[in-house]
Amino acid sequence: MFTLIEGLKYGAAAAMGLFSGGALYINAVEHHSRRSLPVEAQRQEWANSFNIAKKFLPSLGLIGAGCSTSLFFLDESEYKYYWLVGPVQFVLGGVFTVTMMLPEINILLDKGVVEKKGETWVRGAIDRWNYRHMFRTMIDGATYFLFLYLAMKS
Repeated sequence: MFTLIEGLKYGAAAAMGLFSGGALYINAVEHHSRRSLPVEAQRQEWANSFNIAKKFLPSLGLIGAGCSTSLFFLDESEYKYYWLVGPVQFVLGGVFTVTMMLPEINILLDKGVVEKKGETWVRGAIDRWNYRHMFRTMIDGATYFLFLYLAMKS
């Protein structure tokens, strides 16, 4: 049987692994797959994927942040402060998304954006979204590996 602290460590690492793994899949596979589609189909597939992911992925991030916050209070090792990376990363990722990504996301979610902005703009906007998402993915991945390290060391 696991102790509470062990369970929280596994929970934090598993949630961040799924969170960062899902984000990596979006960047490495899904984005490149949809680039072969006509622009309107590309935008529609992006919007469908985005709307599904925005319901699922934040919950995983919140679980990871919640477990790591709990570990900050419960873990008595010298590594306890490193567990705060999870909630800080979760909050900063949200701020980055709202300030740097959401304005263009809202435009891309408009079904008439191809007619309003043109095909070149829409393709470019989806590519810009992917680059910004990739930045978050790298930070999420680093947090995941930190959690694995902390789970083994603390």
